[in-house]
Amino acid sequence: MADPVMASWSRPEAIEAVVAAFENGSLPRPHWTHQAHLLVALVSLGRWGHDQALVHLRERIRAYNEATGTPNSDSSGYHETLTQWFLRAVAAHQARHQELPLPESLELLLASPLADPAWPLAAYSPERLWSLEARRGWVEPDRQPRAVLASAVPPRQRASAYPAPFAARVAGREKRVLGDLFGLRRFGVNQTLLPPGGCTALRHAHSLQDEFVYVLEGHPTLITDEGELELAPGMAAGFAAGRGNAHHLVNRSAEAVILLEIGDRTPGDQVDYPDDDLQARWLDSGWSFSRKDGAPW
Repeated sequence: MADPVMASWSRPEAIEAVVAAFENGSLPRPHWTHQAHLLVALVSLGRWGHDQALVHLRERIRAYNEATGTPNSDSSGYHETLTQWFLRAVAAHQARHQELPLPESLELLLASPLADPAWPLAAYSPERLWSLEARRGWVEPDRQPRAVLASAVPPRQRASAYPAPFAARVAGREKRVLGDLFGLRRFGVNQTLLPPGGCTALRHAHSLQDEFVYVLEGHPTLITDEGELELAPGMAAGFAAGRGNAHHLVNRSAEAVILLEIGDRTPGDQVDYPDDDLQARWLDSGWSFSRKDGAPW
């Protein structure tokens, strides 16, 4: 942090002062840098969580722009896609480093690829990113990147495909869909984050799809028909299709768990959930869920 303003951010009170000045519109416009955007995003996430932070930042960025003479128009000011893109990425950083004091977490954030304001252009063409549609609302990326920093990929927007009675049981789980970014169609690759108390899925077994998981961080508990086993970073587990060995991973620790999950996309796959009144089948349009007697949820 060679910049003298940013150097002061090693003190919690200096960070809070930036946020307070932003909130009341007194932050000098030259100090409202991309790095200051990241600082405010990190603090807002810590205060309110992702969803409420997004609502708050929409309001406060617009208000700050108006207070400092920048119109919120179709060509300047607030930009919805950029706000969501960076907020999701900062949320991922926060989840990975939640044990760190705020100044240390901020220092790591500002040393990451997110500190480059042009970083979204690895996923968006300039025409799409600066379009009226992207400024007014969220638009999906239109570029296939050569490589990505997996932890900085925004989480999948839809948290779970499970019916409502079951979706709450995987609350807090975050999936970063990596394979789709490169146009992979025959198998999927996800980086999955489990907060303390989280799980990868309901315990299940696939009829046709193979699955593989590799532990990147943390100590999840693998639960199968054979019992329980605590895993550690560097350990892997595989689940061959058709064997009926129902499985999932649960985070019973106090720290976040990060996994790499790989699975194929064999058409006609069916999933059994032995602990729940649920079954699933993979169709062209995605997963279709029903009760065990075939009745829909």
